[in-house]
Formats: sequence, structure tokens, C-alpha cells
Amino acid sequence: MDWVVGDAEKFYVRSLLQTGDRQAAFSGMLYRFRKESVTEEELTAFLKDRELYELEPTTAAALLDEMEFLIEKLIPRSIEDLENFLWLDHRPIYWIFFEMAVDRLGLERYDDNGKPWFGQFTTLQWDGVQRYLNAGASLLDIYENTCVTKKMIQDVVFDYGGYDDKFLPEFDDEKQSIDVVLFFINGCRYKKNVTFDDFMEVTGAPVSAEFDFAVFDEGKPTLVIDSDDQKYTYVWDPIQSKGSFRSDQGFAEAKADYCRIKQIPYLKIHPEEWWGDYPTTVPSVIRKAVHDPTTACEDRELYHVGVMLWRIDALPNENRKESQVATRCGCYSCGAVFSPNQISAWHHDRAVCPHCFEDTIVFDSQGFTINEPIMQAVSERYMW
Repeated sequence: MDWVVGDAEKFYVRSLLQTGDRQAAFSGMLYRFRKESVTEEELTAFLKDRELYELEPTTAAALLDEMEFLIEKLIPRSIEDLENFLWLDHRPIYWIFFEMAVDRLGLERYDDNGKPWFGQFTTLQWDGVQRYLNAGASLLDIYENTCVTKKMIQDVVFDYGGYDDKFLPEFDDEKQSIDVVLFFINGCRYKKNVTFDDFMEVTGAPVSAEFDFAVFDEGKPTLVIDSDDQKYTYVWDPIQSKGSFRSDQGFAEAKADYCRIKQIPYLKIHPEEWWGDYPTTVPSVIRKAVHDPTTACEDRELYHVGVMLWRIDALPNENRKESQVATRCGCYSCGAVFSPNQISAWHHDRAVCPHCFEDTIVFDSQGFTINEPIMQAVSERYMW
């Protein structure tokens, strides 16, 4: 019928929801289109064709809420995306409630007729991907559980975080950077924020641990990856008006023990490896470990630089005991590497460098890997 131009169905459903009565909505529809001389028989046939004639008010309200939920949850470009993702038949009632949900959500569409994206939402997918990222979802979760395509995710990530010329994500959150690298590895199956049910039983730890990522092959973990953040948490005491560092070393050791006992390769990426003007190969390291997990334990100089930089300020003020059992030490002021036997001066039981005379010495007995390239890099990066 020519008098039906899209809004007729929505007018009927709105009347149904407002009145809560099918007969009242039907009568209101007849009155609305009285100028077109629509008969009861014609209106009945029209509503049946649109699957609205026997629709109850409570069902209509539920359908509208459900469609709004699906749009926000699955972030489609159009109703066709929903139909394809959910394997829905192309039915008039879906289109009607989809359009009403769009109106209620206030979504904008492209109106440049003749373009491939005509009628699609302008920002729904971009905003939706950002919302999921901010909520902690992995890119793989978003891709597999929404209507978003890989191309859309790539566009959003490029705008949201960016890449350099080596396809290196530039996020403030190192975990998100790892997520991006994993997502664009073909065939990589992974999960974010992973806990293992047997962690406490295997390690004897009082609580379970959460790994940043785990890569799976046929449901079994083949690699776990952590952004190896600062193992010392700075805690401010408002009463004493001073801060102190609380060690998380034991918890980190439990995670390493779990991987060793379960024989799961453990790749730790230090935040320092993503930062600064120094060239890094973190994406290559991750890709290599995914394809060959045995490479996860390969030594990386920049990782040790990061560990030292993040732990320096948490070291005890006195280190005479550490010097007595050390075989090598280095100064993070001048970058020199030397034997502990060369230390001849002390400042309140804190070793003084024989080269620059600063009390800024670290020892291998403190758990550090010490060599000239590492100490030079640390001395260049350390912020006084």
C-alpha cells in the first residue's frame, strides 16, 4: 500500500507500547490514516504481513529492549550484520524493532547515497570497540563476539593507539600493545587475564595468579605472556607522610614456578622495552615466541635494563652484605662494570663507585644481570 512509508509500523508499535492495548493501538492506527481511507481489512492484512497483528504489548517491549541490547552488544554496521552474525531470517518484524532501537539510541547514519557505506552507522563500531577495550576485553574477544571486522578493528586501533613504521603499537598500556601484536598473528588463539585453576595447588601460593595472556593450541596453553611490571609497589603512608616500596617478588616467583612445573614457556615483556628512543623488537619477540614457544626464555638485554631501572629506587640503603657474595657489580651513574674487590670507599655501608665516586652501585647478588651494555643503557636512562 502506498500509504505505508516506513513510519507506519513504528507508529503502531509505539501506540501498542503507550496504550498497552492491542485494540486501542489498532483504532489509533485507523484514525491516523483516515485520510487514506484505510479499511479495517486492509490494516489487518498490513499488520499481519509485518508480523505485528498478534503482537502483545509486553512482547513488543521485550523485543525493543532485546534489539537495543543486541545493537550495543554486537555493534553492527547495519541490520544485515546482525542477521548474518546471528543467522536470522530476513523478517519484517526484525527490521521494525531494529529501526525503533536505533531511534531510541539516537544513532547517526551515513547519508551519502550511492556510497558503499550508505545507511551504516557513523561511529557505533568505533565507539563500541573503544568501549570494549576500556573494559579490558581482548581484540580477539571483540572480533569473535561482535559484528566488527578485522579491518574495522585495525582502523580503530590505528586511531586509538597508532603504529610506528615497524608495526609497533604505541599505547600507554603495554598490555594493550601485546594484545594488538597477538591479534594480528594469523591463527593465534589467545586469552587475556588468564587464571589457572590449579595454580595454588601447584605452587602452594595462598592466592591464585593472573597472567596477562595465554596462547592456546587445541585448548592447551602453549605460552603465557606477562607485561613484567614493577615488582615493587609504592605505598604512601599519610600518617608518616612518606612512602615505601612493598615487594611483590614472591608473587612473581610463584608465577615463574608454576610455568616451570607445568612446562609452559613464560615470556615476560618489561615495559621499558616499549619505551624511549631506543629501537626495540618486542613485536618480533612475541611473534617468534608464538610460533616457537621455546624462544620465550631467550635472553634479551633490554629486558634486564628495564628490570634494573624499575628496581633501583627500591633497593636497601646499605649493600655491604651483598658486596661480600657478589662476583660482579656496576654503577648506574657512570655505567662502569668492575669487580667488588675494587670497592674501597663506603658511605654509611653503601658502596661508592671507584670511577665516579657516587654511591650508585648494584651487584649481581641482588638478582641483576650485569654487563657493560646493560649498565651503559641504565646510566643513560636513569632519572635522578
